[in-house]
Amino acid sequence: MQIVIYIALFQSLLPLLYYGWIRKKIIQDSKPILPFIILCFIASLYEFIFTFTLYISSTIWFYVYDFLAFFTIQYFFYYILEQKIKKIVWGSSILYLFLFLYIVLHHTRERFLNSISFLGVLTTIIIIYYAITWFKITITEKAYSSLTQSSNFYFVSGFILYYTGTIILFLMANTIYVNQREFISHYWMFNIFFNIVHKTFLLVGIWKLQKQLTK
Repeated sequence: MQIVIYIALFQSLLPLLYYGWIRKKIIQDSKPILPFIILCFIASLYEFIFTFTLYISSTIWFYVYDFLAFFTIQYFFYYILEQKIKKIVWGSSILYLFLFLYIVLHHTRERFLNSISFLGVLTTIIIIYYAITWFKITITEKAYSSLTQSSNFYFVSGFILYYTGTIILFLMANTIYVNQREFISHYWMFNIFFNIVHKTFLLVGIWKLQKQLTK
């Protein structure tokens, strides 16, 4: 199991490394995904060094990562949707900030897993809305003969698969921890699996950008 965790951590480093390798060939429209890729790289290093090597509590990091993930994802969708969702972005950002501040200010050890799941639910709902909007606009405008030609298709699909695939796990995490604590690591493998899938989609999306430019 530990080997799988290290594989997932290493894979989270690859998108930024690959992006850096082909950065001169990447078109400007792809750059909105860069902040999230950088976050993945930082998260992987942090978790390897501080969580799995130095055994430092990851509670604060969970909050920081969730906060940064939400806004880097919003940044990505804001630009691929050509700023057509400005009001939604402002509204969801304010809602998230209020919920985040409330949860942090009322943080307790017992509520931690539930708190993270609430933030995850909001993020998942926002991603689903943005994804549906992107698919609708892209298909309506017939920007591509096939959606698989678009790198954004892989980025958007990766977000959907990860967040919808893990939301039930996060909602049940506290119950699992309280009632079946000895099996929590086994349940957490679902999160690792979807994390690997997500990073694979990121890599494919970046590769697709290079492929488009070298045709």
